[in-house]
Amino acid sequence: MHNLSASTPQRINGSVYLFDFWTSGAGGTTAVTVTPPHKTTTFAAHLEVGNYLNVISQGGGTATVSNPGAKLDGLSYYRPWDSVAVSANPAAGCSFLRWDGSSSSSSYLNLNITGPTNLNAVFGCGKNAGGN
Repeated sequence: MHNLSASTPQRINGSVYLFDFWTSGAGGTTAVTVTPPHKTTTFAAHLEVGNYLNVISQGGGTATVSNPGAKLDGLSYYRPWDSVAVSANPAAGCSFLRWDGSSSSSSYLNLNITGPTNLNAVFGCGKNAGGN
């Protein structure tokens, strides 16, 4: 029996990669124990390029991400086409104005991660609560 493991996420030559699966039917988790057959068998970890989602907020409120993703260097990374829900939550006396980085005016977004993404939830408070 052999223990196999793959770290995820990992940086290789400036790009970030996420574990996807093992070849040769070893399983779909980053750590597996395998009993190789009597012949020579190669087990390789299949990796996918990870895309970051960076969500910040400006003004009176917070932005929340449903799935924290795989963390590396303070950013969250996702596989291509992962679906992530992001919501903007205004503080008392404030209102959500817009997302910088998205054309949606809704305070709730359901994103399909197709590339590196930066989102900024912008809030207004007091006389700026209505966007004036």
